[in-house]
Amino acid sequence: MRQNLPEIHGGGGQDVHRLYVHIVRVFLLSASLTASSLFAQTAVQPAPAAQPSQAKAPLTLVETHRQVNRQAALIHAGNPQAIAGLSGTIFQRVGIPVEVADAFHYTGRLAQAETDYRNGSHAAVHEEDLVRANNNLARILGAPEWALTTQAEVRKLRMEFMVRYPQLLANQAPPDANGKFQALSANISPTEAAFLATSLIYQKLYSPEYQMTASEQAAGGTDAVPAATFQQRTQQLSDILHGKTQNLSLFDLVHAADGLFSDLGISSSLRPEFATLQTASADTTGKEGR
Repeated sequence: MRQNLPEIHGGGGQDVHRLYVHIVRVFLLSASLTASSLFAQTAVQPAPAAQPSQAKAPLTLVETHRQVNRQAALIHAGNPQAIAGLSGTIFQRVGIPVEVADAFHYTGRLAQAETDYRNGSHAAVHEEDLVRANNNLARILGAPEWALTTQAEVRKLRMEFMVRYPQLLANQAPPDANGKFQALSANISPTEAAFLATSLIYQKLYSPEYQMTASEQAAGGTDAVPAATFQQRTQQLSDILHGKTQNLSLFDLVHAADGLFSDLGISSSLRPEFATLQTASADTTGKEGR
C-alpha cells in the first residue's frame, strides 16, 4: 500500500525537535556549511547585512509552502534578499532556528553559493551528488543498508515535492524545439540541493517508502514489509541520529557534516559580505510586485 510522504514543518512534535537537535550539533561542531541552470540565470548582488533580533516563531505547514514558493519566485527575478530568506527558511522548516543558522554562517554560505550559481560562477548540483552526500553520511554514521539512497529515489523525492514547491523544484526552462517540456532540470541549484538533502534525512526517518532496501522494493515495496519493521527502522535510525547506538568522536561528527555539504559542492569559504549576513531580523519573506 502506498504511503503519503510525511511533511516537514516548524511546528512538529518533540521527536522532530530532538532529531534536529542532534543534526544541529553536527552542524555546530563542523561550522562548515555554506551554501546551463535550473532557473533562468539572472545576475544578482548579495543581500545586505542586518542585525540579530528576537527569535522567529516556527512556520506552519501552509506558511512553509507559501514562503518557499514566494521566495523562490522572487529569486527568479533576481531579488537578493529572497536568496537570503530562502536559505534561512530551508533550515527553519526542519527545526533549525534561523538564529543558529545565522550565528554559524549556514545561511550566509548557502546564500553565497546560490548567488554565485545565478551569476554563473558556481557549478550546478546533480542527483548523483545528492546520492553521494546521503550515502557517505549514512556510512560514516553507521546507518543500515536501507538508509542508503539511489538516483531513482532522489528523483521520486523531487517529483513528490515539486507538487508542493513548484517555484523551487520545477524546471523553469521553456519547452524545447519539439515542444516538449521537462518537469525537472538535470541541474539543481544549491538551495534546492540543501532543501532536498534535509528532506531526504526526514523521509529516511519517518516514511516507509524511503526505508526499504533495493531487494525489498523489487519484491513488492511496502506491501511486502511488515508495518512493525518500519516502526523498528524509525527507532533504529532515530537512535543513530541521537548518538545512542555508538560513540562518535568529534572528528567523526566534523567529517560527517563537512562531507555532506562538500559532496553537494557547497564551499565553507565565505566572502566578507556573506560572513556578516543575518536573516533572523530581516524581512526575508519578500514583497510581491504589483
